[in-house]
Formats: sequence, structure tokens, C-alpha cells
Amino acid sequence: MKIVRPHLSLKLIDLFPITIVLLILLIIFSYTPVFSQSEFTSENIKEFVGSLKLEGQFIKSLGLKEGGKVLKFEDPGREIKLPLGYYVIYRILLQDEASQFQAEAYLNQVIHINPFDPAPVLKAGGPLASSISIERDNDVLRIDYYLKDTQGNNYRLRKNYNDNPPNVSIYKNNGKIVSDKFRYG
Repeated sequence: MKIVRPHLSLKLIDLFPITIVLLILLIIFSYTPVFSQSEFTSENIKEFVGSLKLEGQFIKSLGLKEGGKVLKFEDPGREIKLPLGYYVIYRILLQDEASQFQAEAYLNQVIHINPFDPAPVLKAGGPLASSISIERDNDVLRIDYYLKDTQGNNYRLRKNYNDNPPNVSIYKNNGKIVSDKFRYG
């Protein structure tokens, strides 16, 4: 009995289509957009693949971090165009032109800009609600005033209180006991 082995004969031209397909797949799956430091600013982002939508009032400035880069967007509007990647929303500055108040919040919220998912939405800023926290430590009474947005983020007012310091009044049985002004600090 004779064993017959099949003879496989491939010519270089037979491998050409397979090589082309493999090269195309390699190029597609290894592509990563690269942005230089000079291109990565709020004014001149040349290429983007997604956006961050903003909901809320009074947003004057928004600070994002991506890797070692810091981006600051002044008067960002309702949408910011961004390259693909992960970002940390770290600072929001609110400003109302009519009352001249400024308030800021420091967040640590991570967002992902991905062309295959809907744009992330940052809900921040107004409308704001007043909030006061009071803590007692022996004979020290600490009173902190915050503004809270609809998502529960705390904003601290930015104002020079030496010009017009806040005041406080303490009442008992509908009668004022004492009233005074706080000095800043």
C-alpha cells in the first residue's frame, strides 16, 4: 500500500490578497489619533471625534484634565468638541453678569468621549439652591454657606468679603437676640 501525500503548491501571487487584507486590518486596528500639545487647546482643537454637552445656567469657565494636559474653556456654551479619550471634569466657575456673583466647584468626575456612544452630558450650574452646614467642635461653631446645583455639587462663592462682610442675626421666640457681621476667614 502506497501512501499518497497531497502536494500543496503555493505561489507568491496566491498569498498577495491575504497579505493585503492583513495589512489593512493591522492599519485599521492600530490607528490611534495623536494630538500635539500645541493643537490641544480650547481655541484650536483641529480634530475631534465627540463632544461634551453642558446643561445648566451661569457656566463661565470649565476645566478638564486629560492625562497631563489641562484644558480651560471660557464661555463654553452648550457643547464642547473634544478628541477621543477620558477626561476629568475638575473645575467649574459660575458667573451671573447681573448680580456679579461668582461661585466655583471642584469636581472629580470622569467622562469618556467615544464616537460610538451618545455624547456625555454634564449637568451643572444653575438653578442653584442655598445650603448651610453648621458644625460644633467644643466652643467653636463653624458655619459654612454653599450653593448647590441640581446634581448636589457644592459651589463656594468667590467674593472679597472685606468690602461687604456677611452678617448674621440670632432669634429666640421671634425676638432678635444678637446681630453682627462676620470678618472674612
